[in-house]
Amino acid sequence: MDSILEVSLADIEMSDRKIKPAKIFCAPSCNLVVWFCSISQVNQDERNEIQAVIAKQMDRFSDLLRDYKMFAPLVAAIQVPKISFEWHQLAGDQDWHRGRFIVQIIDQSSNDSIDTIKKRWLGPIRTSTYTPRKIETSDFKKLVLEALDNARPSNNVEPQIFARFSSNLVDALDNNTPELVGQMWQDELMEDLNQLFGSSIFERSNYATFR
Repeated sequence: MDSILEVSLADIEMSDRKIKPAKIFCAPSCNLVVWFCSISQVNQDERNEIQAVIAKQMDRFSDLLRDYKMFAPLVAAIQVPKISFEWHQLAGDQDWHRGRFIVQIIDQSSNDSIDTIKKRWLGPIRTSTYTPRKIETSDFKKLVLEALDNARPSNNVEPQIFARFSSNLVDALDNNTPELVGQMWQDELMEDLNQLFGSSIFERSNYATFR
């Protein structure tokens, strides 16, 4: 934390704005700009205004920080009296800032102070133990069956073909041989072509049938 540069912006004259930057924290991990907003509920016009103010000012901060060779990612932490659905929309919509910086909304009612925000973004990396679990065929089959309940073939796919492929996939999973799905599908295609041409032009592979 000793390497963090702190810049106070409390004296910036933005009294006519609903939102204004308060502090900038610069560190090797990221450059954090803390914003204060006085309103919780925002209509579309207010949202557009707030987005324009943030985007313009963050671009200026970015240019200035690059001049000082501070190339870390840029984060905008916006403190609001209470987080509403509109603020979630603003944070989730990336079209207005095109990924030039990260946006996080902070609820002032949750007692998140600037120190808390600073530690969250600029504090030491927290680690936790993680034990990976191998995804078994039974797990995959469960997901496939759940997906098939609501799955519908695309407009350019025949329902019969979709049903056959789905059936082959489930059969392969039942027999714990998912690697044969592609081969089964290829063999069915060859059989269809042989019937179309009226001759055994294509040979099917030798594998144990499931049916």
